[in-house]
Amino acid sequence: MSEHSGQPWESFASLAQLPDDQIDLARAALLIASTEYPGLDVDHQLGVLDALAAGAAYRLGGDREPMSSVNALSE
Repeated sequence: MSEHSGQPWESFASLAQLPDDQIDLARAALLIASTEYPGLDVDHQLGVLDALAAGAAYRLGGDREPMSSVNALSE
């Protein structure tokens, strides 16, 4: 779903109608941000977030020990 100028609130309202566990919080936050930054490409920024998450998951590996996670992500 690509957001265009003038549509962020409509897109956000549609998203907000979903059950809580189905709401894409990152998309919702970016839609709100796009009201302040009209040139914001929501889909592109979601891709950036996905890439950051993939990098973090790679660095963490299977280790979910809190201190190990902090150390891995701070390197």
